[in-house]
Amino acid sequence: MEKKCSILIAEPWDFDSPDGENIIRGKIIKIISAESLIFKSDHKLSFKNYTGDLFVLHPRFKDCDFSKFSNDIIKKGLAGINGGIIIEKDIDKLSGYDKNTLDNISIFAFIGNICE
Repeated sequence: MEKKCSILIAEPWDFDSPDGENIIRGKIIKIISAESLIFKSDHKLSFKNYTGDLFVLHPRFKDCDFSKFSNDIIKKGLAGINGGIIIEKDIDKLSGYDKNTLDNISIFAFIGNICE
């Protein structure tokens, strides 16, 4: 399952990438669960002394999961997420991981909204 999308970055507020100010373009490459997606950016990006193009995305708000994000919410860029840069490089291992394990192999990087 691959779906092209963008992430509009809210924090860090001064984020800049090859895609432009406060934006990361790429695709969702794996759905781990209703609480976790793996996103691959079009470019390698640096956060907190880590560089990579794989990110774990979680819904930003506690009582929400990705199944509750309607297509309309995503199209409007209103689906709030937290993102962490993944430091595990073997992506084949990622599909067997749960949310806690994904959090342990990633470093919190940004707050934003996912949109098509």
